[in-house]
Amino acid sequence: MAGVEAEKPKQFLPLIGGKSLFELNWETLRKKFRAEEIYIQTNEVQAEIVKELVPEVAEENIFIEPEMRNHGPATGLAAAQLMKRGFGDEPFMLVQVDDIRVPGEKFLETIEVCDKLARETNKYITGGF
Repeated sequence: MAGVEAEKPKQFLPLIGGKSLFELNWETLRKKFRAEEIYIQTNEVQAEIVKELVPEVAEENIFIEPEMRNHGPATGLAAAQLMKRGFGDEPFMLVQVDDIRVPGEKFLETIEVCDKLARETNKYITGGF
């Protein structure tokens, strides 16, 4: 099993109805956001899997990490990439795709609440489960 995970991490393995956690999260986000509003941050190998599973992902919306790090540097890289694209003060949310959020509608509502709070308070918001 370790060899399979090295080639294809858990978020890309078929899980529910033949779809991966990545695909299920993508589908949930697409209920609220256009494909061009969703950015993917991953490594070079996993970027190929992303494009295979969801061809709708725009190539220019995939940020390639130079090396895998923990959450802090990943957040910094995403913020820097988005700032370079002119989103400066725009709130953004990192969505880890190695779990599932059910019901998806509640997750989308949570995104709306966080966006409103971030805009009103100009604060960094973090959460977990």
